[in-house]
This record gives sequence, structure tokens and C-alpha cells, in this order.
Amino acid sequence: MTRKNITAIASFVAGGVQNPAATLPRRERLARQIPRSVSAGPGVSKILVPIDFSAGSRLALRYAAPLAERLGATITLIYVDPPPFLAGDLRDSLLVLPVAEVDAALARDLSELAAQQIGAAFPVKTIVRRGDAGAEIVEAAKALDSDLILMPTHAYTGLKHALYGSTAEHVMRHAACPVCTIRNEVLPKAVGAMVTGRSWRNIVVPVDFSECSREALRFAGALARQIGGRLTLFHVVELSSLHVSVAVRQLPLAQARHRMDAEEKLAAWAAEHVPVSVPVKTLIRVGAPSLELVEHGIRLLGAGLIVMGTHEYSWMRRLLEGGGTERMVRLAPCPVISVHSSNAGQSHFKSTSPPARARNATTTPVK
Repeated sequence: MTRKNITAIASFVAGGVQNPAATLPRRERLARQIPRSVSAGPGVSKILVPIDFSAGSRLALRYAAPLAERLGATITLIYVDPPPFLAGDLRDSLLVLPVAEVDAALARDLSELAAQQIGAAFPVKTIVRRGDAGAEIVEAAKALDSDLILMPTHAYTGLKHALYGSTAEHVMRHAACPVCTIRNEVLPKAVGAMVTGRSWRNIVVPVDFSECSREALRFAGALARQIGGRLTLFHVVELSSLHVSVAVRQLPLAQARHRMDAEEKLAAWAAEHVPVSVPVKTLIRVGAPSLELVEHGIRLLGAGLIVMGTHEYSWMRRLLEGGGTERMVRLAPCPVISVHSSNAGQSHFKSTSPPARARNATTTPVK
């Protein structure tokens, strides 16, 4: 059976016939509130913003400032100086500035950039490191005990992606804390929405009931409570080969049962992981899992932010083998926060213990 036929069958059974919840109008199904008793925990308090002085990183800084104000968080700017290509004997030449002077000059440039983009009244910290950008950003976030890394991405696809790779993807895969990435094409509009307070109000969390999506839901719930947003839990009921091989007249009952099971499980997860003060809705779609199906659902919901786990299972993994979240980052019409699954089951929110001191860090506010 072709994908077109599968999609057609999915459209036919999407509403169900035996599922009481499925017979409700769509708006009523989406608006039902899920009872919860989860208490609110600590939120994001430290944001790390990589800067390479490009137009994208400047916009990311302008995006980060009002976000930090809404969260009550601090901002640290990091610049990673690439390894020098000069021969070893030339590095000691009088023509080459000492490393300490170069670092001091770069730190001043970061402070001046912050003053230009977000104003001198907003305090920031600065860090200068040397080496591979992705690895150094990950190490700095760990040393600073950062709660969130916020960075733009070129969202290369095809040959460009194969040739140039992506610093953002490396950070997403290896950072110990969640990573917020924003496509350069989306940044100008995103900055405007953040400045006016319209951003991050509707947070969409794709859930496939894996442990990584559970961790993403925990983070999204705490973030929504902190920022005053609402959550929509989005799930896809798969059309397996067994489903499409039976008679069409049997499909509505089978799919309705799967929809009800998914709705009950989503409600249980929300009750377990989302603070009581956060409004929660659910959206369940039926079909053969594909990136297009998920993307359409996210656009239908008008998402201002997507929160996803980075270790994919079941239908989320099959969006693209080994990289569904990365593909979503390259296509999403809004910012995407990726929550690394290596810490599944542990909170990404840090304790109040003092962070380790990073090398070349300055703690003075912008002058």
C-alpha cells in the first residue's frame, strides 16, 4: 500500500467512531484541561550565548536579552577563537600579539557588542576560549553550570550540510543542558515577537512516550511555569502494516482505541511532570509518521517554541534515522529547544551551588 493510500486512510479514521473523546469537537478536545498536582521547581537562571560577531549572533543576543529579563536569568557571552594556522616559530614573533592581550581585546569587543545590541544597563559576563567552537561551547556550559544555551543556526541542508557540518548540531548532541536554536531566517521575526512578549506563550512538545520525550516534557513544563506559557502535547498514532492490512471497516475502531490510549497516557504524563499552574492541551494525529506530518501539526498549533528530546525512539526516530530533532531544527518556523537524552530521568535545572570557574571569564557588567 502506498503512502498516499495510508494518508487517505489516516484521514478517514482520524476522528474515530467508538472513542468518546474523538466524537467531541476538535476545539473542545484541545481545550480540555488536565488535572495536575506537580509543584513548581527552579527554572532557567543562566543562559549562555555563543557570539561570532556575525549578523545571526547579534540577533541572537537581541533575542536573549528580553528572554533573560522575563526569566530573571543572567547572560554569559562566549567567543571561541579558532586555532591559529601560523607555524609554531611565527607565533612567538613580535608581529603576533600575546594571547593575554588578544583575549582582553576580544572580551572588550564582546562587551561593546552587548552595549550596542542590548544597552549598557543590561549586565553580561564574557568568556574567551580557544579551539573547536562546538567542543568549547559544550565545555564552557558545563563549567558555568548553564541552564540553557541559545544560538543561531545556518540550518544547512544537503551538500552544504555535508561539507560544513554544524556547530549548533554538535552542541545539541553533546551539551549537558538544553540548547535553544533559531534559524537565521526566523531570527528577525523571532526577535520582534520576543521584544513584544508574544514569544514562547505556546510551547509544543512532541511526545512519543520515550524517556527522552519525558525529559523534554519535564523541562517544558518548568519553563512554561516560569515564563507564563501554556503547553500542547503532540503525539502521532502510527499506522502500522497490521493496521492497513485489515478491512477498512475495522480501522475506525482500532484507531479510536489507539487514540484513547494515547490521550490517557498523555494526561497521565502531564499530571506527573507538568506544574499545576501550567495550562495543558493535547493534539493527537493518525498517520504514517513523517517529518511532514509533525511539521504540519506544529504549524497548525501556531507554536512559538518547540521542545524536543534529542535521542529519538519509535516514530520520532524514524523522522530521520539518527537525527529527527536536527531536521526539525533546520525546518522549524520557530525556535527549537533540544533536550539531551543522556541525562534522561535527571533534571536539567541546576541547584544553587556555585558553578565552577571557567578560564578567561569576566564577571563585570557592560560599561
